[in-house]
Amino acid sequence: HEVIAEHFHDPDFGVDRLSDFLGLAKTRLHRQLIQAGSLPPASLIRQHRMEAARTYIQQDFGNVSQIMYAVGFNSLSSFIAAFKKEFGMTPNTMISKWVNFRSVY
Repeated sequence: HEVIAEHFHDPDFGVDRLSDFLGLAKTRLHRQLIQAGSLPPASLIRQHRMEAARTYIQQDFGNVSQIMYAVGFNSLSSFIAAFKKEFGMTPNTMISKWVNFRSVY
């Protein structure tokens, strides 16, 4: 998790780079994560990026495009699709809900 936390913002960071950093073959990394009860490596990286995006929304980091780049995405449509899959809503919807929540409290 530390390697992912250090590199998730890099759009070129993926399973290949993670396995290189850890000195493991991709198949071995995948197998070890699954055996440990974790997500597959690509899902783990994506989950970390989505959690960071949610945190950035809650911290008023910036607009959706700024958050997208900050968490390692280059494609807005891919980012929105991944975000919606993870949280069941688009980033803009979450931003609106967060703004409304903060105004009430």
